[in-house]
Amino acid sequence: MPTVNVLDVTQYPGDNASQITYDGQKFLFNLGLVVNVQNPNVLPIFLSEMKATANLPEEDGSQAYLGHGYLDSEKIPTNSDYNFTYPFSIEYDTQSSQSQVMLNTLMEKCGLYGGDAQDITVNYSINVNARVLFVKLNLDLGGSATFGCPLTNGGLPGLGGMSLGDLF
Repeated sequence: MPTVNVLDVTQYPGDNASQITYDGQKFLFNLGLVVNVQNPNVLPIFLSEMKATANLPEEDGSQAYLGHGYLDSEKIPTNSDYNFTYPFSIEYDTQSSQSQVMLNTLMEKCGLYGGDAQDITVNYSINVNARVLFVKLNLDLGGSATFGCPLTNGGLPGLGGMSLGDLF
């Protein structure tokens, strides 16, 4: 049975991918999630139309929308310990109070208000099509993942010296 883990946060995949986009109302902080798949099987797994959403659990039990991702296709080789980068965007809507809660939670967990940085736990849901030989499955997966904070006083990975304070 294959196992899947999110290992790290890295730069958004692609040659000319913008790390930050803004449409007049929403900022998208584009990053990559390093995903590890251990496939002990003698057959490759073909993934397609992988869609994910993630939420930050709050202390009061509510959840703040964090962002989304999409990957068109990925082939997981046979008998492999395989890593790939999943494109993911943290979404900050300037008109949404939930986005402000999300941003404050991220900044607090990352130690940007003072204090030590903490790992961040996110709840996720993933819809993906998987194919092995001629068998196709549409899977709805959910769970949580914990990883190191992608924000530092220097900003997000790949932003150079630009900080979040430079944007808001």
